Amino acid sequence: MSDLFDGGFYFTPESDYPLRKGILTRYGKKLNSKIISFFEMIKPDSEGRTLDDILAKSYEWMEFCHDYVQWLFPLVEESAYNPDAPLLTEFDIEYFRNNRDSIAVKNYIYGIEAMLAFFGIKIDSDTLVASKADNFESRKYTWAEHFNHNHLRMTRMLKSMMLLGFEDYAHAVYNFISDFPVNENSKQYWTEALQ
Repeated sequence: MSDLFDGGFYFTPESDYPLRKGILTRYGKKLNSKIISFFEMIKPDSEGRTLDDILAKSYEWMEFCHDYVQWLFPLVEESAYNPDAPLLTEFDIEYFRNNRDSIAVKNYIYGIEAMLAFFGIKIDSDTLVASKADNFESRKYTWAEHFNHNHLRMTRMLKSMMLLGFEDYAHAVYNFISDFPVNENSKQYWTEALQ
């Protein structure tokens, strides 16, 4: 396995270089992808932040900043909140679905885990069951109420996971969050995100 970066949290481009070099040969388009370059920590987002920068931010920052989620959970449609966020291409989707050992995919999973921790949720990587994290009681206010703007973030996260081949993660998160007393519109959006 690779050497881990920053306390065991991220994979750097150098840590999987032999694997990365082979992928570069097969996927010449890879470096043209803003999304893959961001998740491989080659290039920053539109605000100059690397994935490492974003995932090191406080929960308070994550709550009040509204232009990073589009980078952590890219979609094929434009964001109303961040016009600078890149859109997933067919190449990006194929890359994430077919390169499970890549740095980009590993870091995408770390992004999922970081966002779930922000919500007070954890996912068991072996069983792929989502449940309350140790910080759930102090974090549930961020989403486990009738309406909250973070329901939109959850919808985006579910959609992105489905597009990029993380259906098992998306279903695990959905199974957990849909049991909470949130509004029916949010539940409907979450259900539609899985389709």
